[in-house]
Amino acid sequence: MYVLASAGVLLLIGAGAKIAPFAASSDFMPHGYCFLWNPLVLWLNVISDSLIVISYYCIPIALIYLVRKRNDLPFNWIFWMFGLFILGCGTTHLMEVWTVWHASYLLAGIIKAITASVSVLTAIMLVPLIPKAIALPSPEHLSRINQELETQIAGRSQVEQELRKILAEREQTVRELAERKEQLEKASQEMMSFTYTVSHDLRAPLRHISAFSGMLEEEFQSNLPAEGQRYLKRIQQGAQRMGTLVDDLLGYAHIGRQALKLQVASIAAIVDDVVKRFKVDAREREIEWRLHSLPSVQCDADLIRVVFENLISNAVKFTRGRRPAVIEVGSNTARGETVFYVKDNGIGFGMQYLTKAFGVFHRLHRAEDYEGTGIGLATVHRIIEKHGGRIWAEAAVDQGATFYFTLDRAPRRAEANEIALPQVQ
Repeated sequence: MYVLASAGVLLLIGAGAKIAPFAASSDFMPHGYCFLWNPLVLWLNVISDSLIVISYYCIPIALIYLVRKRNDLPFNWIFWMFGLFILGCGTTHLMEVWTVWHASYLLAGIIKAITASVSVLTAIMLVPLIPKAIALPSPEHLSRINQELETQIAGRSQVEQELRKILAEREQTVRELAERKEQLEKASQEMMSFTYTVSHDLRAPLRHISAFSGMLEEEFQSNLPAEGQRYLKRIQQGAQRMGTLVDDLLGYAHIGRQALKLQVASIAAIVDDVVKRFKVDAREREIEWRLHSLPSVQCDADLIRVVFENLISNAVKFTRGRRPAVIEVGSNTARGETVFYVKDNGIGFGMQYLTKAFGVFHRLHRAEDYEGTGIGLATVHRIIEKHGGRIWAEAAVDQGATFYFTLDRAPRRAEANEIALPQVQ
């Protein structure tokens, strides 16, 4: 770098020698006369100024190198201004060496004027830059920021690892749930097939029991003692009850295997037809029927008929001791979905037993008091579930019961009094 600066000084001296005759004046004397040509004084000033020139010329070269290598530095234009200013200062010292032997004071003044202009411009441009330079972060501040960033990166890396672990566990859970679902579906299908097969195979022996017990009663009733006749009656009643249970099981299994036949059906017409049959069967009872307006909806009409048959049958059965019995069928709209209900003033039940009511063979009352196989509500639940709806109930002991159900598939929030029902397989 110093070699380049020295070469620059020699170049400028040579250039000054060429232009000196134009800027020199015979009216002035060189500075050497001021030094009385004293070698010590003269060479002390010449060597000092030369070293200052070389140093001043090295600084702009270093600044130019810095700016070219680090063009991302903020305010890099100020380095160019400093370079020009320092170059001008070095040139004024070069002229001090030149005027020792040559009276080129006009040239020296021109160079000083140029240097002064560059200095003033640099100073003016530097003043508004100082607050911006002060605002630049210090190395300590940058180090602290780097440490904070490293801490954040480490924290994020840990969070990412935890998220990856959670995602892996979730994927494993999803796979396990899919496998479990597949197993449950397979088990459900196998259970349906088994139920259908067993129920179908039980019909033949039951028919034989009923037929032979009937023949025995018809042909040998006079020869049987009273106790034997009572036993025979119990056999016939048991066979009849078992036949009903088999029929219900076959119906339950058939519903599980049956595909939905969706169509727009009049719920009012379905309910009217079902109620007409029960009016005939219970014509000797005092029943007040309250049938409200019911809409038409898209559903499997045959299966929805089974729903109302079971719910209304239960209402008729469990209001047996009421005078009068009140059975109400209607619907309302809540949050954009239609809710159907069957209400009665019968014996009701405790809400703590609600989840059991929808299970197969689960009964809320004794078989000695109320007939039934315990499959009716399970069948209703399965049909509603196949339609993508929900079923729940409100009841109290000796205050009646109300069964609600929907056929909509729209998602919604659960009601406060809605009971989560088990999945009946």
